[in-house]
Amino acid sequence: MKHLCISAPKKIYFLSFLFYILIFFNASAQYCVTNLGGAACSFNDKIVSVQISGTSLQNINNTCTSSGSNTLTVFPASGNTTASLMPGTVYSLSVTSTASSIISVWIDYNHNFIYDISEWSQVTLSSTANVASTVQLTIPTTALAGQTGMRIRSRSYGTVNHAGFACTNFYSGETEDYTITISALPSCSGQPASGNCSVLPSQTCSGNTFNLNLTGNTLASGLLYEWQVSADSTNWTTISSDTVSALSWTQNSSNYYRCIVSCSGNGDTTEAFFVRNVCYCASGPSSVWGEDIGNVTFAGINNGVASPVISNPNSTSTYSDFTSLPAPTLTSGQVYPISISVISSSATSLGDFVTIHFDFNQDGAFNNSDELYLYKYNAANKITIPFNASGGITRMRVIVVAGGSATQSPCGMYTAGETEDYLVNIIPLPPCSGTPVAGTAAAQDSTICIPTAMNLTLVGNAMVSGQNYQWQESTDSITWTNVVPASNHLQTITTDMLNTTLYFRCQITCSGITVNSGAVLVTHVPLSQCYCNSGEQVPTQNGINTDIGYFSVGSFINQESDTSAYNNLLAIQSYSDFTALPPLVLNRAHSYTAKLIKISNQANTAPGNGIFGAIDYNQNGGFEASETISFAPTLGHLNAYTSNFTVPVGSKIGNTRLRVMLQFATGPYNWCGPYSIGETEDYTVYIDYPLASENLIEENLIAVFPNPASESLTITCAAANLEKTQVRMFDLRGQLVYEDSFCGDYNRTLDVSEFAKGVYVLQMMSDSKVITRKVVVE
Repeated sequence: MKHLCISAPKKIYFLSFLFYILIFFNASAQYCVTNLGGAACSFNDKIVSVQISGTSLQNINNTCTSSGSNTLTVFPASGNTTASLMPGTVYSLSVTSTASSIISVWIDYNHNFIYDISEWSQVTLSSTANVASTVQLTIPTTALAGQTGMRIRSRSYGTVNHAGFACTNFYSGETEDYTITISALPSCSGQPASGNCSVLPSQTCSGNTFNLNLTGNTLASGLLYEWQVSADSTNWTTISSDTVSALSWTQNSSNYYRCIVSCSGNGDTTEAFFVRNVCYCASGPSSVWGEDIGNVTFAGINNGVASPVISNPNSTSTYSDFTSLPAPTLTSGQVYPISISVISSSATSLGDFVTIHFDFNQDGAFNNSDELYLYKYNAANKITIPFNASGGITRMRVIVVAGGSATQSPCGMYTAGETEDYLVNIIPLPPCSGTPVAGTAAAQDSTICIPTAMNLTLVGNAMVSGQNYQWQESTDSITWTNVVPASNHLQTITTDMLNTTLYFRCQITCSGITVNSGAVLVTHVPLSQCYCNSGEQVPTQNGINTDIGYFSVGSFINQESDTSAYNNLLAIQSYSDFTALPPLVLNRAHSYTAKLIKISNQANTAPGNGIFGAIDYNQNGGFEASETISFAPTLGHLNAYTSNFTVPVGSKIGNTRLRVMLQFATGPYNWCGPYSIGETEDYTVYIDYPLASENLIEENLIAVFPNPASESLTITCAAANLEKTQVRMFDLRGQLVYEDSFCGDYNRTLDVSEFAKGVYVLQMMSDSKVITRKVVVE
């Protein structure tokens, strides 16, 4: 055997040759670092934060390097700019840019100094400026150990930044290069642990890709991963057998999945994991400009930036899929606050509605009234998770629509706004068993106006499913009457409260066992104390004041001693309470003329006066748009105004409130609260039955028998005209128990055998008259 013999000088020459060869090889074996393009670092279009959860790579508020048109920043493999990653492990990579960007990441797992297409992951297609976008990275078990290159590239939203673009010249964004270390896995031996299935997302639509992975499993080389699918969790079919634990898959129906992890013939199988196949409707605007969702804060979600509110260049999103974010855990029956902020690309807000939709029954649609919430501005918004909500991962959709409505659809296109989808994880309540724990009834307000909607709840009751709730009321806390059944411990009850006080409690039943809750006492206040305050701010602005000097309706007149339009020193009032005056009597279906004269302490008054009034026809303690009476200038009269109005036939009989207002403004006008200049005046009005006329139902033509009644009650009316007449019967709590209508003769027999014993009021109301009868059921 011959040996190569090299003299000492030749050895030195040969070693030097090898050294230069190695230098040449290393110099040529490097990643593409030139002609990458990108925006200069001075532009608002760069990467500012890169983080890998659970590692030392936490490069926050990082630097940017730009040379000409080549914006590339290379970070050292040390400190907070590097990480050690374990093969077979899932890591969360978060990237933040200063503009709406499309972001990609490549990791050179095979160490060939090329960022291959198979080594690419999409971080986001459309980021929100200065908000982190996150992608789950699974390090392949086949990845080579040692120092490894990682490249992150950003580019303006709407352009292309996909798998084959690791070295492409961009005109925007930034490229950042990192060196990470991939640890070597030990060889598997003995019995491996399969861990648990992990699926992102856990809901998918036919044809969409989702990722199957493992958590808590043995990490070692030489393992075999066999993924299986089943429609019934009994009969299984193998869909993949590989040395890589992660698997991307699609399905056309809901299925169960599991994985068998084996080492040299020793295997372990995961528990089955269910992936629901649901296809939610598309939703989004036709324009990228307008209103957007800035921030959503709900349970464990805190996503997005809420500023600037207007003229925000990032307000260009249409649909954002945030279902890859961690799903916060919610419990059925619990109440959770929610806060949503809106941003606008214009200089002013376009007037928007925000609705929140939940697929609580997990049928793949937002189609039930209890799955819709209207977000109210300047209010403490809270969402109650229904008792009967299906457990598990649930879709939540947030929609803002410029110029929308309270009932805007969760599906389809709209002009401007944004739709965002999230996932929440609902924990169902345990079923009830044995004797229920009822707790004590509680009312949101223990003092109320009438009629009103009262919010009742139970405090200290057991939060379980399968219970029946029956709310009851009582005037003496001894004799109780059923009011309304409920689906849970929360209930809204509307009552006229004919009595000064009422007690409320709830009967709770589980498995045939009924327990009464503790009672709550609710007291009503007179209607006159239910109206909101209104009046001019004090002091007046610049000494200017404009008041009401004269007001009349029909024969009712309220006039101050001086009604001079200008330079009137009496024009100093802000609010005048005239409710102690004898009430104005107004008849149903009758027309009236109201007159008003405004006075001023100045030499003249500006034209921006709003003069308007309202009568609380339904006696609910407030003023609605349908109750407004509008004033117009009276021709030929200085500062005089007139309103012609008709009292609705359905107005409630009795005393109520008339409010007339003069506001020195161009609008909008509010019935409540302070305003800059003007006056509010309140009066008492008595609503009476219609005036007599020839075309009326006549009292002597109505018969009700037998009275008292026990089994049946006959009602007849031989009408002298064809005027439409409504027939209604109420119990003494104001609850409607019978309703009908007729024209001409009327003859009906009612079965009252199931009616509660007591006194009822029978009402016959035409357009011009109301006749009542007292009926006793015994």
